[in-house]
Order: sequence, then structure tokens, then C-alpha cells
Amino acid sequence: MPRKAVPLAQRYRAARESFDLAMQMGCLPAQAREARRREDADRQWRESGERLRAAMNRPLRRQSIPAPVVEPALTTPEAPRRWWLD
Repeated sequence: MPRKAVPLAQRYRAARESFDLAMQMGCLPAQAREARRREDADRQWRESGERLRAAMNRPLRRQSIPAPVVEPALTTPEAPRRWWLD
């Protein structure tokens, strides 16, 4: 499956950002990119853990209570009895 081409401006921008970060950290640009990638991965892991904890602490939905079985009233007259059943 072919990858999408990254625009040249975006590649230059990423290279400049990693170079600036490397200058601040005092390391190579590749090491700075790896440190940034690791920090992003850690942040995403913490955020997903927080979302999971929030979902686990959310109260459960109330279970729907089944409708009570309706019994016929005691005043209902009995059905007429067939003569051949006597």
C-alpha cells in the first residue's frame, strides 16, 4: 500500500523543530525527535488511562425494571362451561 507523500514544507518544518529542540536539549536532532515521540506516547498513554478510569468510575445505568405481571381481577366472571363437559 503506497504511503502518502509528505509535502516538502512539512518536512522542512519538522526538521527545523527537531533541530531547535536538539539545540535546547544539547543532543542530536534524531535523539530530540525520539525524545519528543516518547513524550507524546507517554502523554497519550496517561490520557487514555484517565479516560478509562473516568469511564470505570461512572455510575452504572439503572437496569430497566420489568413490568409487573397483571393478574385478572377476582371479580371477572368465569367463562361459560360447555354442556358436553358435564
